[in-house]
Amino acid sequence: MKIAAISDLHGHLPVIPKSNRPCGSRSLLAAIDRVNPRLCVFDHIHEGRGQWERNGTILANVAHVDRAYRAVHEAMVFDL
Repeated sequence: MKIAAISDLHGHLPVIPKSNRPCGSRSLLAAIDRVNPRLCVFDHIHEGRGQWERNGTILANVAHVDRAYRAVHEAMVFDL
């Protein structure tokens, strides 16, 4: 099973600029923990691009633009 998320995951992203507050959805992270998919893809926080693993699930922020909406990253590819 795979999940494509439209929100970001709490604790797997940088803090909100200028506020130093963590961002992301706690409820989405809880759903991922409950379902335990192989891959969860999201991209809302542009400066949070990266890949992590949580309990066997690949969490991927695949943002390809920066805060100014300039395309600065190549596509991410996943082998499952």
